[in-house]
Parts: sequence; structure tokens; C-alpha cells
Amino acid sequence: MWSPTFQFTCSFAAKKEVSLTLLASQAAATLPHASSSSFIAGCLYHLKHDLQPAVHYYTRVLTLHPQHELAWSLMGQLSMETAQTVQALKAFQRAAAINPRSSTHFYHIGLVYELMAAPSSSVFYYQKAVELR
Repeated sequence: MWSPTFQFTCSFAAKKEVSLTLLASQAAATLPHASSSSFIAGCLYHLKHDLQPAVHYYTRVLTLHPQHELAWSLMGQLSMETAQTVQALKAFQRAAAINPRSSTHFYHIGLVYELMAAPSSSVFYYQKAVELR
């Protein structure tokens, strides 16, 4: 069964920039103020490594939908890419608060603590991620 969400997921996973560009323009034309349109645009810019527009669109998603777990996680990854470890940590912590059963969020928190040279905290969160797997 086809759905825009399924198409987005497949395109993003395969890093199909052309497909994502088409989907983003369709979403923006159909629902320009919807958080889903902003999310798709943010992911497209993130995939292109055009980080400022990605931050803009992720921030818009989180303003409209503060419980958007994946947007928080991607904002954390984006913050790590720009060496903003404190912001990355906060974003991953928000994602983990929204979904405390996701090992991925705790793994990323551990990774940020490792980058911050906090080994005991890093190990704690890595162990938590392993327990959840």
C-alpha cells in the first residue's frame, strides 16, 4: 500500500534526493503549513548537508509538534554534525523522554557524552541502550 510516509521513508533510507525533492514539493504544495511538509523539507536539506535550512525546518516541526520524536533525534544528529554537543545532548534527551524504549536515543546520548569526554556517563547510556535492544 502506497503512502507519502512510506515513500518518504524509502526515499530517505535510499538517499534518493530526486525522489525526496519531488515529495517535498508535493507536500509543500498540498499542505504548506503542516509539520509533515516541514519535516520532509528538513530531511531533504539534511540529506544534502545544507544544515541551516534543515535546522529551520526541524525547528518549525518542533514548534508545531513538540512531541515529534524523530525530529528531535534528527536535530540531535544535526547538532552533532555541527559540533554543538550540548544542543545534541538536549535533543537526544528530549527524544528519549518521548520514547524511553528506543535504544537508539540512549546510544546517541552515550555517544555525545563520549565526545564530551565523560566516560562514566557514556558507559551508563551505552549499557542502557544495550539493555533495551
